[in-house]
Amino acid sequence: MKKTLNEEKKRIIQLMMRINEQAFNDAGEPLMTHQQYRDYSEPAEPEDALSSIANKFLEKHKISKAYLKKESGGLCWWFAKNFSDYLRSKGIDSKIVDMRGSKKGNHMVVKVDDNFVDFTMNQFKEAKIPSLFKKEDYIMFTQFSEFNSWEDRIKAWKMTPKQWNEYEKKLKHPGDQGDYFEQGYSDDDIVNKLCEEYDNTQIVKIPKNQWRDGKTDPTEYSYEHKHIRVRDDYDENEDPAGWMAHEYKHAALDDEGFEDDGLPYPQNSVEREAYISQFKYLKQKGYETLDAAFSIPALSHKKHHRNILQKYWDMA
Repeated sequence: MKKTLNEEKKRIIQLMMRINEQAFNDAGEPLMTHQQYRDYSEPAEPEDALSSIANKFLEKHKISKAYLKKESGGLCWWFAKNFSDYLRSKGIDSKIVDMRGSKKGNHMVVKVDDNFVDFTMNQFKEAKIPSLFKKEDYIMFTQFSEFNSWEDRIKAWKMTPKQWNEYEKKLKHPGDQGDYFEQGYSDDDIVNKLCEEYDNTQIVKIPKNQWRDGKTDPTEYSYEHKHIRVRDDYDENEDPAGWMAHEYKHAALDDEGFEDDGLPYPQNSVEREAYISQFKYLKQKGYETLDAAFSIPALSHKKHHRNILQKYWDMA
């Protein structure tokens, strides 16, 4: 069961009361030093406890505050997902808050009770890191949307296949452990470098009457020519069946030098990763089950692989 920070405070206070009752022996002599007694007698406020949790999160991921004082556009995605997951693992309820203003772009933070936990400091360069703000502190934003989980945020965010793959790259951002940071790149530079292989992936449209015999899928990635082939009756921009997300993953794995384990299709490791990416994309488009996804005409021909694809769906 999840608990709020206020409930956690009550638990700490009750614990402190039990400790205080045992602070002195029958003769009135302290069982601990004055400093120990004072520390135990003054439980942390909820905001202090939340700041401590946020700092432990940074320590766990080895992300330095010096790094976060640099330009950090794009990292709010990473923190929104991973810090909310971290709080969930601790049983603490939180929400993802997506803020938007009159200017292009958005900012995301994690909300606990009425505290906004902000790691990236895009608008508050002089504040301490991490910082706790209230909604009224974000005077540059006019729209605030709350989501119970990162998954809910993504389902409400209609992305193109290319945006989806760029999004996945942003969520793999390693923080200041990455080589790019050591070379002095800003965070925006890092995101661009992580995504540039998608920008360079060429798409070639092939007439239906020239499509490879026996190939039912409307797309394929060419490892030889480093491009994605698309049958001209399939809309690669709308990507209704997620095949472009599938092929972009093939391109990324090729770029990374990912080695296939040699198992037959679709059990092999390369297809597993490509299908997982495809199914993540379909889930964010609103498909809740594999059967629902099989209702898509351009995917229905894969039903005979249901058993293995169900495993990939569950992994997505």
